[in-house]
Amino acid sequence: MATPLEHARTLAGWGFNVVPAKRGGKLPIVEWTKYQRQRVEPDQVFAPAGQANYFLITGRVSGVVVLDIDNAEKEREWRDRLGDVLDSTPAVKTSKGWHYYFKHPGDQDIRNAQGDGWDLRGDGGGVVTAGSVHESGHIYTWLDGQSPDDVDLQPLPDLVIAAARENSSGGGGERSRMVDLATHRANRDGEGRNDNLYRTLTHVLAGNASRHKDAFESLAVWLNDAFDEPLPAKELSKIVNSAWTWWNDQRDTAAPLDVNGYLVSGGPDNVIRCRTRWKEGDEWLEGLGVWSDFDVEALGLVQDLEHDTTGYRLLIKPREGEPFETYVEMKTIADARGLTSWLAGFDLSVLPPETMYPRKDERATRFHRYLKAQKPPVQRLVPALGWDDESESFITFEGAYTAHGREPIGAAFPDPTLKDKARYRYGHEASEEEARDALREVLLWQDEDLMSVFGSWWAACFIKPQLQDYLTLFPFMALEAPSGSGKTSGAFGTMVEMS
Repeated sequence: MATPLEHARTLAGWGFNVVPAKRGGKLPIVEWTKYQRQRVEPDQVFAPAGQANYFLITGRVSGVVVLDIDNAEKEREWRDRLGDVLDSTPAVKTSKGWHYYFKHPGDQDIRNAQGDGWDLRGDGGGVVTAGSVHESGHIYTWLDGQSPDDVDLQPLPDLVIAAARENSSGGGGERSRMVDLATHRANRDGEGRNDNLYRTLTHVLAGNASRHKDAFESLAVWLNDAFDEPLPAKELSKIVNSAWTWWNDQRDTAAPLDVNGYLVSGGPDNVIRCRTRWKEGDEWLEGLGVWSDFDVEALGLVQDLEHDTTGYRLLIKPREGEPFETYVEMKTIADARGLTSWLAGFDLSVLPPETMYPRKDERATRFHRYLKAQKPPVQRLVPALGWDDESESFITFEGAYTAHGREPIGAAFPDPTLKDKARYRYGHEASEEEARDALREVLLWQDEDLMSVFGSWWAACFIKPQLQDYLTLFPFMALEAPSGSGKTSGAFGTMVEMS
């Protein structure tokens, strides 16, 4: 088997300008932008042994332009347009599609372009080529009878040039405007290149410009080259991976899509934003507008099995004011009138902009999809505070108590109406000495038998964390006491005041 250096020499022998990429990756691991304009010898950049992928720098420097087709359906479409030329020019089988190599015209720049299910890599771009390994384990190989030893590069078809002009970074369309904006932002004064490129890449992903990692990585390389001082290869690779990871983690909530009601979080602004669309001259532009004067985080999808109802446990974050937690049944926000009325109770509102797109309001549907897209954990509504057999924990609004201490509310969520029916307070700040002093004071003027029992429990509440090491459970207290014992004449209120 040939070493990376030997294979790189073979590629260079066909006229290709190649630099190493990480095995399984698609980004160069060396500074390569200067090699878009000058030749590089494999011995300068490839190690004599080890493993590597092969990044072919497309464009005039290699004399090649590559048509990257993502899938069989798009390949058939291009065959219908181009005919048999796809069988008579060098071609590589990629993990899911094909790379078709054409001769660079030489008398004009061919800019990188991206269409529906295809990409074109020309001047300023590149592809991983034969001999490389995809992250899935697929090995890029020349098609039978279509290596540069078998066939010559065919001239770049006019149809491809025309399609590239329509979809290139300098052409029209939503993606083109994004990339032009991104390039402008990339060189603004006073902004770090790393942060700016990361924001640009996430903006491109959220803007629906690219959903294929191959195209996304190529776009990142092209954008980086737009900097006055491009980022080093290793830094670029980290940023690309970080942005792509972010997209995969947030794809249902980061972009205004149908799955989330075309709504996204406004972040620190504490608003919900909606997709907008407007016309300037002959062009349609898209962006984000303010949809509400609050944001909301879905903490849990709560199922009330006893009454066969479902609701959301929510953290409401007003644009003005402090965040607060609440619960709402699904039926309450099932239509626009119910949602509007429920929000009005908190002095909150939804005010869609005139440029909202799609134009149809359907605010209740949008709101529900926005919550659902957050994928909150499913929780079970429990009708009482106290011990819950299913979760094996002592349920309170502050959390669930187990033998290991207090834990956040998990699978069991107490009925919110209980807050007004069973008022209580667990102390987590006072010391044991303070608890003893308060108990002694209460015992001075209240019925000793009643207060010795109840007061001891109440005092223990002050130091619950310290007691968790000795107790498996911490009970509620309920006592029946005779008339005149002080149960309604201020003893409990006094203790609460002392807490």
